[in-house]
Amino acid sequence: MKILEKNLYEECNFGDKRLTQRAAFIGELLSVKYGQPLSKIFKTASDLKRGYEFFSNPKTNFDSLTQPYFRQTAQEINGAPVVLAVGDTTFLDYKEIVDKREQYGPIGNGGNGLILHSCLAVEPDFGQPLGLLWEKLWHREHKAAQPSNETQELKEERLKKERKAKRNKEFKSKESYRWVEAFSKIEKQFSTLEIPVGGLSSTIIHVFDREGDIAEVFAQISQTKTRV
Repeated sequence: MKILEKNLYEECNFGDKRLTQRAAFIGELLSVKYGQPLSKIFKTASDLKRGYEFFSNPKTNFDSLTQPYFRQTAQEINGAPVVLAVGDTTFLDYKEIVDKREQYGPIGNGGNGLILHSCLAVEPDFGQPLGLLWEKLWHREHKAAQPSNETQELKEERLKKERKAKRNKEFKSKESYRWVEAFSKIEKQFSTLEIPVGGLSSTIIHVFDREGDIAEVFAQISQTKTRV
């Protein structure tokens, strides 16, 4: 319960103490009234207004809000002999929210929303979840509408160019690079921690599914001490 006793939003770094205080205030309310609409969570109209302003502020981005939790997880498990870092991707479908369509992106099967890649720390012997070590949230861009007067020949030529552009795309710009980002960010997180009592650092074993079975990913991993 140690992780739950502290409001980690107090450690968010937005470059503005007022935003950090607001994050802690909102986090406290959400922990008590989780799942309720914002109009029910905030007691006054002014708090509700400041809440919306907080969420729309470009400084209060996903990375800034989640980093304290990832750091806390790493600190809690630092020194454990072996920890599994299990990665997986979730598709968040919000296709029913029409007015948000342009702010989200296609996720397959007619869906429209966001993509979330998470890396969960797990105790290997009993499968006990230990906390999140890293997450990435993004959305795909909507494809341009197909020209209404496009012939079959022009369509085939267009698709050919799209496939070529996709093949030539830099690996760091591809969605599959998230697997490299996961172990890179986690390794960096642990490298900043103090050596635990006893002088033993944790062995982090990254667990991927077949989506991470990519030559470029293993080429990157081979240059580190990461175990997959």
